[in-house]
Amino acid sequence: MTELHKIISDILAPYSKEPKSNEMKEAKDKFIELTGRLDEDSREYESRLNSFEEWFIFEYENQKVLNDYLESKEEPLEQYVVEGLKNINHSVFHFKKINFFNKAIFVDLINKNTIKIPNKKMDLTLVEGDLFVGRIFSNEKDYSLLKGICLLPEDSYKPINKRIKKIRKSLDADTKQSFLMQIEKLKNKSIHYGHVKAKDLFIFE
Repeated sequence: MTELHKIISDILAPYSKEPKSNEMKEAKDKFIELTGRLDEDSREYESRLNSFEEWFIFEYENQKVLNDYLESKEEPLEQYVVEGLKNINHSVFHFKKINFFNKAIFVDLINKNTIKIPNKKMDLTLVEGDLFVGRIFSNEKDYSLLKGICLLPEDSYKPINKRIKKIRKSLDADTKQSFLMQIEKLKNKSIHYGHVKAKDLFIFE
């Protein structure tokens, strides 16, 4: 377990029992409302659950869960780790390739930049060309891709990127969050409507 995954595990630990388990249940109900149901029989269930847990920590109620954890620690984390946790990059990423230096190359479609992550930091199986919603932790030392990814249909690239270009200039934090949740919901809808083309499902208001 990496240091980052251990921190995430430590943050979540108090929410496995009462009274905090009720807070997590309320958050899960909200997540399902925003992105669609969590199907335990789905092959993507583990990734969906990771995505919920990361949303619970890093986005839910203005990072309340993360802030409570940081304030309760007797031995504070290094400041660069705290800054990394508070500034998780939640976005739409396109996995381009593994380069000559064994680094995974990702393009962040929303922020229009390229991110290089050492392949050994990749705890996920991705194929070159994959498009997904996910979170990347970064600090002054390195980058790490978190486990909760929402893998998107290949033919959803065009409508998603078209929408990003349209809203990028006016994309504040709340609008961005709503947009990413909407993408996850449309992805889950696409699972149940596999016969429908992505261009007919990934329609944004």
